[in-house]
Amino acid sequence: MRVLFCVDDFKGGAGNVIQLLSIEFVKRNHHVAICCLGGVTPGRHPIDGIPVYRIKGSKNTIVKYLHFIREVRCIVKHEKPDCVVSFLFGTSSWVNLAMVGMKTPLIVSERSDPNYLVPHGLMVPLTELAYRRAKRIVVLFEDFKDISGNKYYNKTVAIPNPVPTMPLLQMDSHSYDEEIRFVTIANDSPPKGLDILVKAFAGVARSNSHIVLRIYGKESERLRQMIQAERMQDRVRLMGYTLNVNEALSWSDVYVMPSRHEGFPNSLCEAMSAGKCCIATLCHNGIKDLIIHKENGYIASEATVKAIGEQLSYVIEHPEVIKATGKKARALSQKYPLNKVVSMWEGLIDEVVKNR
Repeated sequence: MRVLFCVDDFKGGAGNVIQLLSIEFVKRNHHVAICCLGGVTPGRHPIDGIPVYRIKGSKNTIVKYLHFIREVRCIVKHEKPDCVVSFLFGTSSWVNLAMVGMKTPLIVSERSDPNYLVPHGLMVPLTELAYRRAKRIVVLFEDFKDISGNKYYNKTVAIPNPVPTMPLLQMDSHSYDEEIRFVTIANDSPPKGLDILVKAFAGVARSNSHIVLRIYGKESERLRQMIQAERMQDRVRLMGYTLNVNEALSWSDVYVMPSRHEGFPNSLCEAMSAGKCCIATLCHNGIKDLIIHKENGYIASEATVKAIGEQLSYVIEHPEVIKATGKKARALSQKYPLNKVVSMWEGLIDEVVKNR
């Protein structure tokens, strides 16, 4: 089977999953190629031998998207895939336009909560066109299947992200009485809620001098100024973007996901798989499929300074739970193993190809 995966870039969760799927599909003797529309970020995984087409963008919006359409069309003609799988509604819209007149089946995969992140303006009709053409629409949780007002429920399928089995990370020995280390991995964008985390942490830190926070992600002047305003320069460090997730997690005691909005949160799942105590916001009900509150992690009822602060405080006041919940969190990788998720994708694509 020949499959062409399309995504914007490798830097986010969608790009990460496409790399993992591609590697496993090749191991199962399928031919795979990847098309990145505008992205230049290096991959996190060894994808040597897999063709990767990177379409350069343009400062002119119209020129950029016309270029995307033309180049994707050329790539599809060259690769001759049995099926095209496109991640993210923006990418899928342009891929769909590029495939006008082609008989190759298209699978569209949404990587977010469709009730939160919805298309606007011109993207509304373009997204609807992609949904109509698509043989299947893949979402991340059963709760997400009401996409586009349930119009496409019958052809919508829930496939979770794989949760890789992470190594049990060794840490330098330190007493929680001396220091509790919090970490998060995300770029500073409104959905990720890093502004909420900084304020919540600052509020708790004023009465707990032994806690520290590291934020890994693209440098953010906004966060830097916020940290300075909260007088937390010595307690909160901006670490910059990293491909070495293991190193970031190895340093930490507790992983925090303060998101206002998420799809299937890869960084949270990797932290759980690595045996880290985790705190996450209830940004959608799918989070309850990952975390059972006070058993294998902690759920803040909403993405607010108060709700996140309460969970930070609970862990600080009960440090004995850090290792206990982290140990139970490791089982998440057994619930969503890579081979199981790949088989779900393989079965879906095979079904679409046979029934085209």
